[in-house]
Amino acid sequence: METILQMEALLPPPADAGRYRYQTDGSTRSMVTHTDKCTDCGAAASIAFGQSVAGASLVWFKSTRCASCGMAIEADDYGLPPNEIRDEIMESSGRWGLQITVEGPKRLQACKILHCDLNTTMEEVAPMKNRMPGVVYTGTRTEMEWLHGRLTQFGIESNVVQQPDDANAQSIDIACLKSIAFEDRKLR
Repeated sequence: METILQMEALLPPPADAGRYRYQTDGSTRSMVTHTDKCTDCGAAASIAFGQSVAGASLVWFKSTRCASCGMAIEADDYGLPPNEIRDEIMESSGRWGLQITVEGPKRLQACKILHCDLNTTMEEVAPMKNRMPGVVYTGTRTEMEWLHGRLTQFGIESNVVQQPDDANAQSIDIACLKSIAFEDRKLR
């Protein structure tokens, strides 16, 4: 995870870039940094968190460091990050969508891939298939790049496209899927 902390910023900063800095390598990593009060000494602590794709898995991390007292906390895991981290990534970089452009029999193949990777229920597969061609899911840019990469491995045409805010999102956020809404949100 150490390499994530050394990425170059390729996207312009968001309009409200005072507190956050969003960094990405253009396709598979995102990171938000800001400062907050140290829980040990009250001085300013540096906090960084984000997502990346490691092989075929989606992973997240959070790092907190205080230069004043030396307090340091590191956390990382597979799958979707905790809601508060994911919400801040979304606030900083926006909502992104996975647009699947295939029709016909390739739609079924796309459904199988997404069903396996997201561990969706069978009742969630039909609505996903009905949204093709089009935006089938939304989430963070890294999440959508991860799904796009998985589809590309199997020759399924798709794109990652920026979406409007929550109120106007065109599709279902992957964090709202029944299969992911439980405590075990590990996606591999």
